[in-house]
Amino acid sequence: MKLRSIILFSLVLIFNSCCNESNQNFGFIICELNIDGFHISNYHCLNLPDTACIRDSVQFSKIFKISGTDSDCEKIKIPEIDFEKYSILINHKFDKGKKFYQRNVEIDSLNKIVTYLIDIESCMILVDSETESYNIVIVPKIDNNYKIDYK
Repeated sequence: MKLRSIILFSLVLIFNSCCNESNQNFGFIICELNIDGFHISNYHCLNLPDTACIRDSVQFSKIFKISGTDSDCEKIKIPEIDFEKYSILINHKFDKGKKFYQRNVEIDSLNKIVTYLIDIESCMILVDSETESYNIVIVPKIDNNYKIDYK
């Protein structure tokens, strides 16, 4: 029985150590949009859509308007973005278990298509947990005539 427990513990340890424990960005992603004070416990403070391509400050102000009034909402500090140079993509994901995201944005200039693909890596853990991320990234300016494909 003791040997069985050691083997089971070792297997769990091996599976967890193989998991990439950080989100990764690829392609045309410049960086994640870091919003000071914004975390899973105060997601209710912003009424963010599941997917969006934000191309200007008017749209940005509407989407990132703080809608809550509790003390958690007061901690959120929305950064300024230069929309002459950049656009913002949102691709919300929610899943059971411990997850990490491999984000990739590809731009097909010939067909005028931007693809925002997220591969989800699961980590085997014994504790039931949930992972949620809005996957908000800054990319080079996207013209209005481009179609956005979220995967």
